[in-house]
Amino acid sequence: PEPTPEPTPEPTPEPKPVELRIGSCSTAKCRTKGKAKCVKTPGNLVCAEDAGNAGKRTNNWKKRYSKAKDTFKVFPKGKQICVERTDLKAKDSRGGYGWGMDLKIMCVQK
Repeated sequence: PEPTPEPTPEPTPEPKPVELRIGSCSTAKCRTKGKAKCVKTPGNLVCAEDAGNAGKRTNNWKKRYSKAKDTFKVFPKGKQICVERTDLKAKDSRGGYGWGMDLKIMCVQK
């Protein structure tokens, strides 16, 4: 008898790009240095640590925030993706360490 051929494994699906809306962070929580804003994710998302930085964030920042040099650290925390602003050494004009733009970043769903 001929040996039974091994089943062909299913191809690994390509990671699916997903835009994640973080939004702004101008509440009292964001007035404290080192505090992050976290949002629940719609699944297993992986985001680059610098996904919120200029040239990578996907919100329409060039028109409204063309001079914004905000930098962010993006990181997972449980089933959430969190963002912390990293460029401020002192409180901004609003008296905190948050941001006003409607931040959106690209991640991939694994």
